[in-house]
Amino acid sequence: MSLLSGFLLAVLYINPAISKDGGRLNNLSIINESSLTRLEFYKEAWDSILQHPLLGVGIGNWKIFSIAAHKEIVSGYIVPYHAHNDFLQIGAEIGVFGLLAYGSVFIFALIGIFKCYKKGAQQIALALLSFLAVYAIDAMLNFPISRPMIQMPLLFVLALIMSKTGLKEDSRLNLKALPIALILLLMPAVYSSAKVLDSFRKQDALLKDFGKQKFDTPLAYIESIDDNYPNLGATTLPIKSIKANYYTNDSVVSKLLNLASLENPFIKYPQVLKSIRFRTAQKLDSSLYYAKEAFEGIPQNELHVINYLSILTVLKDSLEADRVFERVKHMNSLNIWNAYLLTNITLERQLNPALEKVLEESLKLFPTEERFKLYQLRLTNGDAIIELANNTFNEATTLFEQNEFLESAKLYLEASKLLPEDAAYLENAGHAYYLSNQNNMALKLFDSVINHYTNGTGKADYLKGLMLFETKGQRNYACDLFENAIIKGNEDAKKAKRLLCK
Repeated sequence: MSLLSGFLLAVLYINPAISKDGGRLNNLSIINESSLTRLEFYKEAWDSILQHPLLGVGIGNWKIFSIAAHKEIVSGYIVPYHAHNDFLQIGAEIGVFGLLAYGSVFIFALIGIFKCYKKGAQQIALALLSFLAVYAIDAMLNFPISRPMIQMPLLFVLALIMSKTGLKEDSRLNLKALPIALILLLMPAVYSSAKVLDSFRKQDALLKDFGKQKFDTPLAYIESIDDNYPNLGATTLPIKSIKANYYTNDSVVSKLLNLASLENPFIKYPQVLKSIRFRTAQKLDSSLYYAKEAFEGIPQNELHVINYLSILTVLKDSLEADRVFERVKHMNSLNIWNAYLLTNITLERQLNPALEKVLEESLKLFPTEERFKLYQLRLTNGDAIIELANNTFNEATTLFEQNEFLESAKLYLEASKLLPEDAAYLENAGHAYYLSNQNNMALKLFDSVINHYTNGTGKADYLKGLMLFETKGQRNYACDLFENAIIKGNEDAKKAKRLLCK
């Protein structure tokens, strides 16, 4: 009782008083803001036990099934890995009988401590009981079962309890055969752990590329990563879905994304990639289907929102775009507010009180962003802005024809700020940077057009392919880009394909 009283005193009064900087101790408080989320986790884990009482959802699968249950609080691809209660999580994963088996470990440990106390080793018994009590409290608030640094002392304490309760040579157990039996049982676990460790080490390159959204790790290294065991990364993203970014062959990418959709049906990253690919191929119905599935699956994911708004813009569905924005604007994401205003500009919607309010809010939220001031000018003075953009474009083109490529690139970018919905400005700016040997900047602009614009002429695909062929000798990748450009109607790509893709 004294131990429990001391713990509650610390977390309820002392800890909040001495920790005001969000440090580690404050994260253990049972009355801070995260406790409300913990209660949601407890409720969901309990509901899962009631729904799957016998077998659970599968060992280690709580972090997958919890995504759908908590999709309204999942941000990005940061998923609820733990229920913050080991007992509830084990019950949810392997059912009631598994929970009872796990709980019996602590029950037998308590019985052993009681026997130790009865034999006169009161100090050792109290020390063991204190450790077990602290561990139990931690297990009900956090997830020590996933921390090897905590499991090792627990195993030591359990072994000590067994040694103190009189397990002797005359026991019915064959102690000589026990080490051999343990080795045989542990071999599959060691093999499995080694596979997971090797995969997690190699996944570092995948996750770095994913974070940068620049997939340039050599394909040979990517193919060395086993995507079947384990098939999910440390963040529950299917490894196959991240791998798909490194391939250009349509059948290979489709196979990887289809399998990834089955391996974690709740994370929705494969669906986003499918939507983008279908939009590029002008298969708009399929693109809309997967974009909506991804958004409804995890609505507070910035990529899901922006991709959905993009296809809605192409389909001129302004009402659904309004609904989506109202649902997510509380995120205060610069990219989402930018995408929604671009949707309104692209659809040439008339300025109305609701849109005017959005503009005012955007300027308050992002006062240093010049683009929102330009959007306001565009929506309030449409014709004048268009005329200014065209004049800037003509001036840039004149400089381009005079081989003043860097100066023309800067003016093309200025025109793009005035008319951000038109891909031609960025395509021309990228071309100018390419001709002035500013390849990194050119590649950045080409990728921006390819990944975010549906009204591109294919020029970005064609020029990127040409640049990669000339600078890096990537013939196959270049030919795939030429094919994409041809689909978009680019005539120059047809000539390049005939000459280079034999």
